[in-house]
Amino acid sequence: MKYKIATLTLLVCFLFNQDQFKLSQKDFVSNADGKEFVRGRYLIILGDASLESSLSDVGGDFIEFKRSQGYDVDVLSYPNIASNQNELRDYLSDYYEDYPMLEYVLLVGDVTGAYAIPTHLIASYNDADYPLDQTDYPYTFFSEDEMYSPHYFIGRWSIQDQSELLALISRTIGYSRLIHPVTGADLNSDYLNNALIVAGNFADTPGVAWPVTPVWTSRWLKDRLIDFNYSAVDEFYFTASNPNEDQTSEIGSAWSDGVGIINYRGWGDASGWKKPIFKKEHIEDLSNGWELPVVFSFVCNTGDFGNENNEACFGEKMVKTGTFINPKGAVAMIGPSDLDTDTKYNNVICADVWDHILEERISELAPALHAGKQAVKREFGVDFEATGAAGTANIAEFYHHVYGVLGDPSLSVWIGKPSNMNVDINDNQELNNSFVDVVVRDDSNIFLEGVVGALIYNDELVGKGYSNSNGELTIDFDETVVSLGSDMTLYLNKDQYFQKAISVQYLSDSGSSPSQTSYVYNQEDPVFTRYGVYNSFDNDDKAPIYDWIEINQLGTNLELTDDSHANISLPFNFQYYGEDFDSLTISSNGWVSFVPTDINYFWNFSIPFPIGPSGMVAPFMDDLDDDDSENPDPLDIYYYYDSVENIFIVEWDGIHNGEDNQECAIEGYECITETFQLVLYDPAYHTTSTGDGDIKFQYKEIHDIDNGQYDGKWGNYSTIGIESPSQDHGIQYQFRNSLDNFGGYQWGSRLVEDEMAILFTTEGVSQLNIDSKIASVPSKMDLISNHPNPFNPTTTIKFAINSYSNVDLIITDISGREVVRLLNNQFFSPGVYSYDFNASSLSTGIYFYTLRSDLEVVTNKMLFLK
Repeated sequence: MKYKIATLTLLVCFLFNQDQFKLSQKDFVSNADGKEFVRGRYLIILGDASLESSLSDVGGDFIEFKRSQGYDVDVLSYPNIASNQNELRDYLSDYYEDYPMLEYVLLVGDVTGAYAIPTHLIASYNDADYPLDQTDYPYTFFSEDEMYSPHYFIGRWSIQDQSELLALISRTIGYSRLIHPVTGADLNSDYLNNALIVAGNFADTPGVAWPVTPVWTSRWLKDRLIDFNYSAVDEFYFTASNPNEDQTSEIGSAWSDGVGIINYRGWGDASGWKKPIFKKEHIEDLSNGWELPVVFSFVCNTGDFGNENNEACFGEKMVKTGTFINPKGAVAMIGPSDLDTDTKYNNVICADVWDHILEERISELAPALHAGKQAVKREFGVDFEATGAAGTANIAEFYHHVYGVLGDPSLSVWIGKPSNMNVDINDNQELNNSFVDVVVRDDSNIFLEGVVGALIYNDELVGKGYSNSNGELTIDFDETVVSLGSDMTLYLNKDQYFQKAISVQYLSDSGSSPSQTSYVYNQEDPVFTRYGVYNSFDNDDKAPIYDWIEINQLGTNLELTDDSHANISLPFNFQYYGEDFDSLTISSNGWVSFVPTDINYFWNFSIPFPIGPSGMVAPFMDDLDDDDSENPDPLDIYYYYDSVENIFIVEWDGIHNGEDNQECAIEGYECITETFQLVLYDPAYHTTSTGDGDIKFQYKEIHDIDNGQYDGKWGNYSTIGIESPSQDHGIQYQFRNSLDNFGGYQWGSRLVEDEMAILFTTEGVSQLNIDSKIASVPSKMDLISNHPNPFNPTTTIKFAINSYSNVDLIITDISGREVVRLLNNQFFSPGVYSYDFNASSLSTGIYFYTLRSDLEVVTNKMLFLK
């Protein structure tokens, strides 16, 4: 039996050479589908060797804890490996070369004091009084071309003494296991269903209007948490209409009552949050004990662990207050070191961090933060610069550096009370082989994929594994290391599940071989409607005709004012991304949404992006304003139903652009205006193969001028396109005055201009499963993989299309004879697709699958084993 398994394994390896990838990098690996992911290495760097004994002291055994999560753990002392930050970076470069499966680095020590570990500095662009900011980020990459792709993630416990280290160890273990690290008692987990959101709209520059987006972003997050079934979300806001900064006691009470997460957007510094007020000294008054939250502080300076004026910044205070037996504050936090970060970038980081966490794509703290940083790069580009009082900075680079984690960077964030895992072996299970073979399920008896298993013997990690889609987890161990008759502990770990510990006893070794299971990521193909887009200048039979339909004398004027909206009923049901809608929210800022919203979004993001109106259709989303005269007239925004043509029209007629509207009241100034319209076609009369209605944009007069040069506030130009109700899919036609789509497929062939039309339609667009998570359009037509392989009897074939093409997908046997044609001259837009192939009618053997277009032919092979 062993020989047969070995032969099959060699055959599979011959056909497909598969490298291993680090689990923490899964969301950042290009084309992750079909790759094997494993738990890697965790490196602890101490400010002094004398701290090592504290890692396994009265606060809990942190090394054993990390090993129980599946990490190979290494502990080093900074004074023994380097004498400054550059030497430490060089050492880490060499270490990574020796241990490429390094996932996390934890620095244990402040930047000053007896246990100092130095950090790096980056120039601030806004704060001339404090022109340098602390950053540990350079420790994670070793050349400039690697800056946006760190090799591993980093966090810091900025301790000044051993008692602070013990407190950090105990709270990290207690939070993660929900077991008291000293007494072993179960800790309350109900508090994890509660959240606290605090935000402040404020500007201290005379004559400058207060921003509103910190509170809007926070309200968006609150809605997401409620949708995620949070039991209670406490909110405390400081706004122009409610400028109450003294909400300190209420914030403290909510924190002390127990919340799993806290999010802040607004105004602050190293001493704490200013609007409303909650500062370092107020953390001492907390009484939350072991009900510790993770704090997300998207505001200036609150994560400044090297602050010149504070021995401990706000973030340090919250994670170090209390003792190892009686903690308070937080288990970890993320925040920036810079004193003057900008609202628009903080909003982007906040939104994307939470989207990744709540969509359960990422649970670990530092990778989630990195996703938010990557969103800044995506939204503003790698070359985008901003100039402030202290100079000019590349924004993507700057925000990658100044945001960091004060806490365990691998901490898995609880988003609600965790669930239980179940396995098909009992506690004190006897082993008669040198491996553990289990199947893991949840309480509903559903197989659990992605469970990290760790086998501990004498406090050492002797084996680990990762469960596959059938819940199968196999851990092989060296029988020469583990003595017969020995007890071991099997730990099971999965985000949003309690860690499970099972005692096993190794009694004998029968010589059997373990099953060949490993975790190969099989990315689920999302099911959603696919649209195509054409403009009136395209040379295509689906190209629309510009045919302006003037309704300013026929339609109803909504009489909207600056940053306002109206909800109206549609005269017909309109199917959009496969869902039926009968109402519409119309915004003064150039967009409509099929999902009602009460937020007047005036800032624009890319498509898709988690924040903003759901089910958005954006002919020209921008900050569109009335003029600055004393009594401006209402905006002319009309809607009209043409019952003869069975179309519904929304028109924005002569609307000022927020970029120059301040000048419109000046005599002699020629103020520009925007005039455009949206046309919805009743799908009952204008039919498509999917039943989704066609959507047409028309531009009579258009000026994409919002570059931020007038007031420096935003400068993202406009967003033009459509977005699904889930905000996971969409077509970005134009963004930032560019057709570029962050390296993805360029949907538009021409920037919007006067007398131009754009049509969004599902007609003629293939509705095969498409991989929406691929970050960029493939560079070539390709067969990516089939999975599983070998297979019996079904396998999923994935293929990439890099341009609009008609393709064939053909299966042939080893003699070259065609046995089945899966696709025959089928039209596809660019993307990555999948096809489920059932070979039950075929014989065992090697088969070839060929993808063919008019210009290219690619072939791959697969093994069918009955």
